[in-house]
Amino acid sequence: MAAEIGYEGAVLPRDLPPLDAAANAPVRATAMQLPVEVRQDEATFVSTFPKLRDASKFAARAGCKVALLGVPPSSEQPRHAQAQIYRERLRRCCAILDEYSIRLALEAITPLHMRRAHPYEFIWNNADMLDFGLSVSSNIGLILDSWHWHHGGSDPESIRNIPADRIIDVHLSDSPSAPPEDIRDFARLSPGQGIIDFKMFFELLDEKGYSGAVAVEVFGGLAEETPSDAARLAFQASRKMFANIGRASR
Repeated sequence: MAAEIGYEGAVLPRDLPPLDAAANAPVRATAMQLPVEVRQDEATFVSTFPKLRDASKFAARAGCKVALLGVPPSSEQPRHAQAQIYRERLRRCCAILDEYSIRLALEAITPLHMRRAHPYEFIWNNADMLDFGLSVSSNIGLILDSWHWHHGGSDPESIRNIPADRIIDVHLSDSPSAPPEDIRDFARLSPGQGIIDFKMFFELLDEKGYSGAVAVEVFGGLAEETPSDAARLAFQASRKMFANIGRASR
């Protein structure tokens, strides 16, 4: 489906069932969602951890070099305690990912409602997320997401200050114009249909020399569409956005 629409890559979902087929699809697996649930209770982590090796083996055969994880920006316990839980779990995950040359990419999540969802604020900016990630593994990098960059303040320095080799995945979606307290993470627009400054976003990525995958990640706005129609509409919107900012060939 991805190839028929025009995509050159696809992200392997977290709940991908075991597959016997050879990994010879016409598009590359640009990334995999980390199949281990590190963000919930210990029992959930323990029950999902065994999935990681087979998922990594299949993903690597499909060309995948990156595993994705969005880290909640608030928690039920103080930051240092929550960080230690994540650190221990992610170190176990990275030990397996390393065997398959897959780098873990962490995503800082910025909308205000998620930062206030639990009693304690956790990490929600790129600089702190990278510091945390490097305390887990020297191979860890970041996901740069246009949505989270925008709702984190659209600060150019928040991208300029990231070492170039630590930007290992990019996500695109657009935002409606609304006060921060009214924004909800699942109410996203397709690229070019909102107020995010994509021209600046990609100029900053150019400064860093980024040449990796760019994935469209739209929640909410296409929920009523079939998977193929949603993928096609997101692709068309992204191509139009690139043309509008002078990057039609990207």
